[in-house]
Amino acid sequence: MRTTFNNLISKGILAGFALVFCNLSYAGTLNVCAVPQVYSALEQIKDKSRISFDIHYDIADNIYSKIVNKELKCDLVISSDEKLPIRLVRSNNVVAEDFRPFAKAPLLLWSMQANVLDSQAKVVSEKRIQSLAVANYSLTPVGFATQQVVTLKEFPTRYLNGRINRFRQEYQVLSSVEHGDSQMGFVTKPVIVQQFGKIPGSYWQVPSKYYDAINYYAALTSMARYSRDAQTLYNFITTDPSALKSFYDVGFSPLNK
Repeated sequence: MRTTFNNLISKGILAGFALVFCNLSYAGTLNVCAVPQVYSALEQIKDKSRISFDIHYDIADNIYSKIVNKELKCDLVISSDEKLPIRLVRSNNVVAEDFRPFAKAPLLLWSMQANVLDSQAKVVSEKRIQSLAVANYSLTPVGFATQQVVTLKEFPTRYLNGRINRFRQEYQVLSSVEHGDSQMGFVTKPVIVQQFGKIPGSYWQVPSKYYDAINYYAALTSMARYSRDAQTLYNFITTDPSALKSFYDVGFSPLNK
């Protein structure tokens, strides 16, 4: 699984897929357009669903652009925040009642070093962090959540002057920590599990009260809302216990947890 996922990254999934234009008719297989963070879960769901579907992975901005420019047929959209479905509503590509959250991604402070972090995160309160990787707070929900945490009085950072490494998105944070360029960094649990199959090193799961929930959303596009198969798949992915378990098994959490 890690090899397959790394192959997706190496082919430029985080910079944008070269996706083939699809006929906008509803003959044939449905198309799910999804952010790469849900790769492992969706590949499992594909085997469970009685409705067949293809998956196109890309970053949210590229999915939006290709939908509005009619370069890509998307029946369902899976997003790492509500920004993408809201933009699609405003561009008349999704009806407001046709998108919903279905799971959330816990935020971790993670290090490849064993025994550095634990449930108490003493390394934080004792100001023993050597270097810290963070995602841009204005570009991603992970970055925004990270900013909420590091500005708390319980998370002192002034002593880290010059030792905070800033990146555009969390995959770069993951890479920085994995390769030892940063001692630790803020990454969501599903991204780590998807990369390694488990969580190597050590981590502190940030209490949910410290940041706004990083909810994942599914949206049924306007062109698909009258398709019975599309509606069935949309409901299956977002409400069926076996489908939701596929997300929970790779690090996501229930919305109410």
